[in-house]
Amino acid sequence: MSSSEIQGKLAAIWADALGVETVAAEQDFFELGGDSVLVTIISLQVEELFDIVVDPALVFEHPTLGAFAAAVETLATQPA
Repeated sequence: MSSSEIQGKLAAIWADALGVETVAAEQDFFELGGDSVLVTIISLQVEELFDIVVDPALVFEHPTLGAFAAAVETLATQPA
């Protein structure tokens, strides 16, 4: 899966959880209204979609969509 595909799928997850139409790469999860409850929800959805383990702290460490997508891509491409 390409970087843009990963970011696109994550953008859809974030948009759905945040109740917004779209999320751009530079947008911050928390500035869009995200909170710790939504972090847990999106973490679980990302785990299910990419079959990886996502520590919810990842969103706090990488709060923009672009940075989070890069971190998820790293996790998804690491050997199990």
